[in-house]
Amino acid sequence: MDFTDCVSESFNAISLVRFEDIKEENPDKHFGILFKNGSILCLCCGGYIWPGDYKIIEDYKGFSYLDDTLKMYY
Repeated sequence: MDFTDCVSESFNAISLVRFEDIKEENPDKHFGILFKNGSILCLCCGGYIWPGDYKIIEDYKGFSYLDDTLKMYY
């Protein structure tokens, strides 16, 4: 995936998710924002996790819990 893919229309945010980065040896659960192109913006480190590199633990089906999540964990 290159920069033009990241700025395209398919990069729209879909939902708040809790996920594990399966490339980590002992993965922690993180919160992130899932995008239409399947990538996740990690709220812990600010990096992008690409499709196939994560396992979604919980999908909050939108952003109604985003404020509470940020206040509680960050």
